[in-house]
Amino acid sequence: MIDGRAVKRAREAAHLTQAGLAKAAGMAAQTVSAIEQGRLKWTKFLPQLARVLNLTLGELDADWAAFDAPRRAAMPASQRASASMRIIRASPARFFASAPRAARSGRSSSTARSTTSMRRSKPSANISAASAR
Repeated sequence: MIDGRAVKRAREAAHLTQAGLAKAAGMAAQTVSAIEQGRLKWTKFLPQLARVLNLTLGELDADWAAFDAPRRAAMPASQRASASMRIIRASPARFFASAPRAARSGRSSSTARSTTSMRRSKPSANISAASAR
């Protein structure tokens, strides 16, 4: 789970606003706010947040700490975020499989299904005939 307080401390230390961090990480400012307030515990933007804030994934999410700890002591701060990205590239399935597809898109499963079916549906003949009258 993402440590919202760590994100906020790092953002403030970098002299960034929520909007500035969001823009640099390619996400919405509302998402940054939700993370910092502890309302959002997972995001596909974690690697981007780590890169922008020059932190490891483990510094933002305790679940990643075990991957980062051995490398952190021997690595200069400028290389930390790129090391975290190598971990994700080595095991992207583990990183992205932790949430269902609908959760990653920010929609519920039923919303995703109904939206998809609406896009695929064709106008019925009854509607076309009624409008021709």
